[in-house]
Amino acid sequence: MTIAHLCSNIFFFVAFFPFLSPIPINSDVQPTAVLVGLLCLLCMPKRFMKFDQADLAFIAFLLGCIVLVIFNSTDLNTSISYIFTVFYAFFLYYFTKRYFVFLKPATINCVLYIYVCGALIQLLSPDIFSSMFQHFMRVIKYQADSYRGVTSFCPESSFLVFISLILYAYQYYFFRLRLITRVRFWFNSILIVITIILAKSGTAILLLPILFSIYGFKRLWPALLVSSILLVVVGGAQDKSRFVNLIAKLSTDPSLLMEDASILSRGTQIWLGVCSVVEAPLGAVGSDFGSLSAKYYDICGVSGLAESSSVNDRVVKELSRPNSGFTVMVYQYGIVYLVFILVVLISTFSKRYISLAALPVFALFTSFSIASPLVWLSYRIVREFKYRGV
Repeated sequence: MTIAHLCSNIFFFVAFFPFLSPIPINSDVQPTAVLVGLLCLLCMPKRFMKFDQADLAFIAFLLGCIVLVIFNSTDLNTSISYIFTVFYAFFLYYFTKRYFVFLKPATINCVLYIYVCGALIQLLSPDIFSSMFQHFMRVIKYQADSYRGVTSFCPESSFLVFISLILYAYQYYFFRLRLITRVRFWFNSILIVITIILAKSGTAILLLPILFSIYGFKRLWPALLVSSILLVVVGGAQDKSRFVNLIAKLSTDPSLLMEDASILSRGTQIWLGVCSVVEAPLGAVGSDFGSLSAKYYDICGVSGLAESSSVNDRVVKELSRPNSGFTVMVYQYGIVYLVFILVVLISTFSKRYISLAALPVFALFTSFSIASPLVWLSYRIVREFKYRGV
């Protein structure tokens, strides 16, 4: 293995642990991946990379953001922090593209096994897990008497589910290229399903269908059907499980989806972001996010939606803080960001892999910032599926 191969695999290994850091900062996105990526550049062979549609969109977005900061900013300090976020995202996008060719299946296997071991340790002894990793994670929410599922090395169980699905996509990619054996693929798939079950996250309801419908996965659908049933049964052992409560509500009335506090708060914030574009097409560069919720809460009909829900108090509270990476960026940069996202997502679209494309869509429109490695890890694997046609 050359130095380029080694450095590239170290980058991907670190990128798959965005919530771990030797010195955690007050952010869900730790800077370790970008720092490692920059160091890896020194070891990369110098070669020209052709620009594609997404590359040009990212460069145009960067330039557009700089122009907006110069001519449309209300607070220069705040604007610079958001520009830094965009540059951070660009580095991650570039690194995942540049280094992907050197990625080895063993790296993905190692990441998966570490997450599974973390979930098992946390399940069997939360105190031991906390004492071992509390200095490397900003927050550990799982407790022995909690109705939450395990989170492993993530702050939320839903994040663990999402990472598990990204790992599955990478596993399936290497399997289609015959870089891992069928036995290894089956074994790793079972571990991923077990991890999703242990997470007991309501997000699994939205994301598990991706596993069912990924191209070429028809042979494994019986195993996934059984896994989904197990997910419900295991979750049902916890009377307070949000996952089970949500399934019970949806089975009687699908319109009750918005009764779930997390879905409601994220959904309303996305709607607020869209409404803000109508008022300020070029964004409110440098403005505080809290002013968005205060300004549009009544105008956009969010108040009526919240008042019809049993979780109104929580929604009112959470609307004052960013809970959707999409909302924050579209509020800052308006149409410029919307066009950028549209071009990026179109570049992943393929009828053959349409379900897989749901991964970057979910990442960009929910909790994750564009500065999260998970966004670009999911985006890159979808692009590789599309252009390699595996």
